[in-house]
Amino acid sequence: MNYCGIDTDYFRRTENPRKPDILALTSVTALKPVKGVSYLIEACQLLKKQDISFKCHIIGAGIDYKSIADLIRKFNIKDSVYLLGIKSQNEIRDYLQSSDLFVLPSISEGIPVAVMEAMAMELPVIASNITGLPEIIEDGINGYLVPPKNPQALAEKIIDLYNNPKEIIAFGKAARKTIEEKFNLKTNVSTFERLLINSGPVNPE
Repeated sequence: MNYCGIDTDYFRRTENPRKPDILALTSVTALKPVKGVSYLIEACQLLKKQDISFKCHIIGAGIDYKSIADLIRKFNIKDSVYLLGIKSQNEIRDYLQSSDLFVLPSISEGIPVAVMEAMAMELPVIASNITGLPEIIEDGINGYLVPPKNPQALAEKIIDLYNNPKEIIAFGKAARKTIEEKFNLKTNVSTFERLLINSGPVNPE
């Protein structure tokens, strides 16, 4: 199968500013019901109860903004979870650059570009085990797949990686390799062009 892809030269980790004492989470997604952001907020509450030191940056906008903000206040985690709204591609890359993990708790997805970008930046991805996501995320190799609508499972996998920082690095390198091999935009465009050339002209009847 010939997938679409991303620019792996642009999305590339250039340094490692990770802080070992604070786990940096990022999610780039629309704030609407199908994206399941409320489950990530509930998972963050569980992290707080376990005394996990973390910051969670959520990039995106949508109709659920107010309800998500209200949930953050309800759980008293506004010092750890930040709704950042819409950001430019350069800003998104900067947030990924300073992150440890990417989290996507969607209820329905294809193969999101945001996941490709995060993996190209050497971030393990923790995402729902639905639709197209298993095509890019290998559970226990370059990230984790969890049941949808399950904040407990999200929190458990985040904590697992928090307790195993070497695994974060290993998963991240595997994630980058996946993108380079299957989702490299330049390579995939070249492959598609060759397929078109080899198919020859179409003769109308």
